[in-house]
Amino acid sequence: MCIGLGQPQHRTELAKQYDLISLFLNEEVSSKEKLSEKELRDIAINFIIAGRDTTASLLTWTCYELSLYPEIQDNILNELKSVVGITNDKDLAKLEGLTFEHISKLTYLEAVLLEALRLHPSVPTMLRFAQEDIKMPGGEIIRKGDGIVIFSFALARLEKLWPNPLEFNPKRFLDCKEPHPAYYYPFFNVQPRLCLGKHVALMEAKIAIAKIIVKYHLKLKQGQKFTPVFSATLQLKEGMEMFFVPRKGQTTPLNDLNKTTNSFVTILKLFVIDLNY
Repeated sequence: MCIGLGQPQHRTELAKQYDLISLFLNEEVSSKEKLSEKELRDIAINFIIAGRDTTASLLTWTCYELSLYPEIQDNILNELKSVVGITNDKDLAKLEGLTFEHISKLTYLEAVLLEALRLHPSVPTMLRFAQEDIKMPGGEIIRKGDGIVIFSFALARLEKLWPNPLEFNPKRFLDCKEPHPAYYYPFFNVQPRLCLGKHVALMEAKIAIAKIIVKYHLKLKQGQKFTPVFSATLQLKEGMEMFFVPRKGQTTPLNDLNKTTNSFVTILKLFVIDLNY
């Protein structure tokens, strides 16, 4: 990655564009506080890197849940075909050319991602500091300046907020009634601290899951142990092994995949190469 602003006229030209760096350059003009090239570089790098582990966590747990619910995989594929206008499975290759307009219409897929975030939040805890004294409903007093940890992982499992909280049910986020679940479960935080990368993260995740579902059935390798690790992001201590079974030309029955490690390794390599990762 290379960010070089060069001469002052280059900064002026960049400020006319509509991207992250341009927004900061425009703010610089209005506030008359000039940002250094290092500060602008760090802003751009932070924007990119901050979404790496969180999006990877979201994709990992989404694949995990989809492997448990083949019918949801089919629902995603059907939505893709409906949005693109495909009625014949022979035309699935057309799904490779998804546009931004197509992606924005994938409401069911977005609901799947939000439900995966609910049960497996990429950022399981958030730290905030009280701006004033607060009396809690139970009578406890939080003093101004006290640190408050919001345990998102636990919030997602409160039955008074989520009926059948341990059930993976994307329909929770379809045709939501007010208040929207995001108000009491802030996946990407809420205003004025809303995550700058929210829409980018969802778009990236939609594209990745769409590409996977078009070409593969997801099947979890049996006999694995999953121990969540609560760090800056929600991680897995032992990792996760997943079979990516090609939809076309499938030669290995699903029931036989768990009998050979070689099948898993081969299919995973195909998946990595095919998505250009």
